[in-house]
Amino acid sequence: MTEPVIQKLGGPAAWSGADLLAKRDWIRPLGGTAIAELDAALTAAKAQGLAWQDLTATDFPLPTLSDAMADVANALENGRGVVKLTGIPVDSYTEKDLRALY
Repeated sequence: MTEPVIQKLGGPAAWSGADLLAKRDWIRPLGGTAIAELDAALTAAKAQGLAWQDLTATDFPLPTLSDAMADVANALENGRGVVKLTGIPVDSYTEKDLRALY
């Protein structure tokens, strides 16, 4: 019987907890302007009466935040694969609203 070949993972997605503690670039704080834009987009999306899973980028307009969210998507898909968004006042939203925001 041959031994399985074990290859060490590499690249940006091969991180450890210590790596995340040492570097903070995976944490993205959202300030008041970003939160206000998210709130406006949520209000617009709710006015359409769509279920959260049916929302598209067109239904959830983020005129100034869309570039930052594209960067987050890129980091998730092509980078470390983990991003922490901070500053969102999750306790002020319903579970349904949070689904739409996410």
